[in-house]
Amino acid sequence: EFVCHGRAPSRQAKLSTMAPQPRIVLGALALQLLLAATCSGFRTFQAEIPNGDKVVVDGEPWPGVGHLNKQGGGPRNVFGLAFAEAGKEWTEELCNADADGDGITNGDHLGDPLCIWKKGDVPSRTADITPPGSTATSASVAAPAWVIAHG
Repeated sequence: EFVCHGRAPSRQAKLSTMAPQPRIVLGALALQLLLAATCSGFRTFQAEIPNGDKVVVDGEPWPGVGHLNKQGGGPRNVFGLAFAEAGKEWTEELCNADADGDGITNGDHLGDPLCIWKKGDVPSRTADITPPGSTATSASVAAPAWVIAHG
């Protein structure tokens, strides 16, 4: 029990020190919801593109495929911008485009070189999946062997 200058606190003082302020509780709840949406939002888009959960850069997973940040969230890379422009859907046009200008189509990067993948399908290739729009890393990512072999 608290003692204030030699006397016990009033009932109101006890309640105010025990119960969290409504604004603090609401603020904390809003922050949790915002963080949950931010941290899991891009994962839902991984299912909208072939091998969205298998992109690798320098041997490390790159789950934020459409973002500059490896983990997702924040500013989008050129592929993320193109994906948004395509209505956040895998289209033949998006597949055939070369978002990062490295000479490899988005579909080639993501294992759908023929641009026939549909949501829920297994892509024609599930290995050597590289980022289709990471200008920071695409220069250091060598063309996969299948691109060299099949031109």
